[in-house]
Amino acid sequence: MSNLPIPKHWSPHQVLAVLDFLEEVHRAIWEAYQEPLLDILVTQKNDEPSDDTTLDQDFTDDTDDIPF
Repeated sequence: MSNLPIPKHWSPHQVLAVLDFLEEVHRAIWEAYQEPLLDILVTQKNDEPSDDTTLDQDFTDDTDDIPF
């Protein structure tokens, strides 16, 4: 949940107008800054620890009995 106060008295038309406006702002920012934003997102993604650590484990140990 957001801490941003949103008025509760807006009509559905007002809410739609605000959402349309925010979508336009989003598009305009993306158009203007797409390349640097992608660079940052790729860098952040590459800096995240990988969830593939389990792939390094050897699961070929046949000493355990399979229970089924």
